[in-house]
Amino acid sequence: NYAPVVLLVTPKKSQMLTLGVDYAFSEKSVFNSEFSVSNYDINTFSSKDSKDNTSFGMMLAYNKKSRISKREDNAWDLLSGARYEWVRKNFKPIEPYRRVEFNRDWNIDHLDEGEDQHQGVVEIGIENQKHGITSYRFSMFNNGPVYNGNMHSLLADMNTRGFFFKFNGSLLNSKQEIFNTNFLRNMADLSKRMKWITVGLRQELEHNTFRDMQSDSLTAASYSFNAWEAYINNNDSAVNKYAVFYRQRLDKKPTVNDLSASTFAREVGASTILKKNPSNRLAITLTYRRLEIRDSTITDAEPERVIVGRVEYFLKLFKGAITFNTYYEVGSGLEQKQSFSYLKVPSGEGIFMWIDYNGDGVEQLNEFEVAPFKDQANYIRVFTPSNEYTKTYTNQFREALNIMPAIVWNSKDGFLKFLSRWQNQTMFRIEHKTSTDDLNIAYNPFIREDKILDTSLISLNSSFRNTLYFNKTNPKYGLDINLLRNRNKAYMVNGFETRTISQGGVNLRWNFISSFTLNLGGEKGRKASVSDFFASRDYDIDYLEFLPELSYQPGPALRISLRFRYRDNINKDGGEQSRIRDLGTEINYRIVNKGTLLVKANYIDVSYNGDQNTSLSFEMLEGLQTGKNGTWNVSYQQNLSDHLQLSLIYDGRKAPEIPIVHVGSMQIRAYF
Repeated sequence: NYAPVVLLVTPKKSQMLTLGVDYAFSEKSVFNSEFSVSNYDINTFSSKDSKDNTSFGMMLAYNKKSRISKREDNAWDLLSGARYEWVRKNFKPIEPYRRVEFNRDWNIDHLDEGEDQHQGVVEIGIENQKHGITSYRFSMFNNGPVYNGNMHSLLADMNTRGFFFKFNGSLLNSKQEIFNTNFLRNMADLSKRMKWITVGLRQELEHNTFRDMQSDSLTAASYSFNAWEAYINNNDSAVNKYAVFYRQRLDKKPTVNDLSASTFAREVGASTILKKNPSNRLAITLTYRRLEIRDSTITDAEPERVIVGRVEYFLKLFKGAITFNTYYEVGSGLEQKQSFSYLKVPSGEGIFMWIDYNGDGVEQLNEFEVAPFKDQANYIRVFTPSNEYTKTYTNQFREALNIMPAIVWNSKDGFLKFLSRWQNQTMFRIEHKTSTDDLNIAYNPFIREDKILDTSLISLNSSFRNTLYFNKTNPKYGLDINLLRNRNKAYMVNGFETRTISQGGVNLRWNFISSFTLNLGGEKGRKASVSDFFASRDYDIDYLEFLPELSYQPGPALRISLRFRYRDNINKDGGEQSRIRDLGTEINYRIVNKGTLLVKANYIDVSYNGDQNTSLSFEMLEGLQTGKNGTWNVSYQQNLSDHLQLSLIYDGRKAPEIPIVHVGSMQIRAYF
């Protein structure tokens, strides 16, 4: 019943030829057409069943505008148009050509490419230069016996005497293989602009039913909601913005033969943007929301009250020599508890790799690591929501501070000139998610972690980065000193996982001869991991790293670098120690108007005094093996056109007692 075979990915070919023809009968009467032929071969090694490789599609359209009034200063035009599209079965476009929302607009579960597709549109409307446009459209779409639908659409964008009215509505009736659908939706906005303010009403409705053909009962895909909003805001021409609003929304879910109310929400909010002074800007948004559960089968919880607020502040001092960016946000709601698993994907298309630490041949959650090499990245992490919900309070704070004395002191002499050579950048971010209703904890981003009980903490993410530069833009020499601290703590189904990284480093750049540059870097830091459920993933590593590099660049086309890296790691919990000595070279050669060739080679000597088949060893050895390792890379990159780039890449590596690994790849990137 079994055979030792490997499923090969077949080489494929996709081609498409398109011809467009447009003809203007007059300035207001235009005919458009487009014809396409596609050729898609799912296996270029085989000619079997290749008769369906080629197919075609076509589009014909005609639009006309006719004057129906004689007044030139207030003219009315009649708009008319028709469009027909035919896509033959097995037509394979290289890129999707329809709207992203096409399937949702037509309630299409899936399209059958083995059947022809026909779409027809007829449209008529009136347009006035001063008062706007109103139009009606009838559309049909057919996908053989799989789908047949008709849609009526009405569009309006009118204004008169300070009143503005916008409407976009449609009614769809469709027949599919196993169910019939009816989809009514509209968006409407009526507003009155006065001297200083605008007052308006906004409404949105979607009523979408899917009925089983045999039983005529509603399916689970059916839904409905009706939302409206009243708002007041100052006019668009004002520099400072103010707005207040009140919203209601009623959602319905399917029962056997009807849609019944499931939730009802009310919102009230206000916002302001103060930007009259471009050097001092403030934006504030505050919303209060109350959600009532109308269907007790969803939950029997009491009405939920949610506060969402956001403050953004920008300050520029001394002509921009000092700038502040501050962001603070609070919110609350229900959040699902999550677990995660790992899913195998084709080689090189994932992020993680599996290492069977205990040798039982079973994939376990504590046996996955971030792959250090692309060919080992065979797994992705998939988060799975559980059926458990918890009330969540969120706060987030971000601060960015930039100090650039050169903006005001660059032309000075003496000590001020010396200060102008320095520059400092500081970034700070912290985010809490808790389940406590203590507002000091729920909405205070600076609350100490030991003040938050583990039973109420859901996640904590914080990061701090500061970089001090000296002579940042000086081509001769420069210095930067950096500090970094990241901390992540999250509650999963199996308990808390905590990761901490803190480091400080110095980098010195010296162009001592016109073609030679010396870079000296040093870094000292700590990496720690604590898992409540997987004790084997716990570690607390102190490390010291030294990185000298010498570069030779005789011209813009060639750069040769020789670098050495020494790293010492010590695990404070168990005493394990590793040393990594990495000697490498890099050659970067740019061929004008052709491409760039990059060659890298590294000799890496690794020593370690602990057990190698553990999560700790993987972290301390950086995915390498104890002993003498080698890695090399050759890549060539060329721009085939202004929008197309070709990359050829070869990677190789050699570890003790392991055969040489060769990995080749080719990439083509399209820029739009």
